[in-house]
Amino acid sequence: MNSCFIILAGGESKRFNSTIPKPYTNYKGKPLLLHSIDKAKVFNKFNKIVLVVNKKHKNYIKKLNIKNIKIIIGGKTRAELAYNALRSIKKNNFKNVIIHDAARPNFSQKLLRKLMDGLKTNDCVIPAIKTADSVKLKISKIVKNLKRENIYLIRHLKLLTIKNFIHFKIIKVLRLLMMQTCL
Repeated sequence: MNSCFIILAGGESKRFNSTIPKPYTNYKGKPLLLHSIDKAKVFNKFNKIVLVVNKKHKNYIKKLNIKNIKIIIGGKTRAELAYNALRSIKKNNFKNVIIHDAARPNFSQKLLRKLMDGLKTNDCVIPAIKTADSVKLKISKIVKNLKRENIYLIRHLKLLTIKNFIHFKIIKVLRLLMMQTCL
């Protein structure tokens, strides 16, 4: 399969109360981002894995001694991280691209298979969970009940898969990433 797995690990972890940036914090015996790398390798359907890191974290990366992964420097925002990653693979003409946030290591092989299967009938797929909770929309002093059957919960850039990546312009892909319009 002509596919690429991109892991965004370039944030500054400002909300994470630790001296160690979140992607390098130990979780179940190893740094958080290694869980995503290992799962992508085990899935065995990606021609390339790209890790986007913060330039301030070079020492953490060196200590991990990561092999067979393309490591690039990200940007200041999540959009810049994704943009730099997409630019770095543009000439590869991948058919499918998955963009994943390193801070979310608990995805399954089953989810990856479902995403890839979803590409057989969709141009773009993103995992979403229907809510069982009541949801309200408040604008000024007006509160409206929303129909929960129309509400989906999505983690920002948790996993996004784009079908026929070679036909998308990078800017269009970034709009999809930022708007997450492809349920």
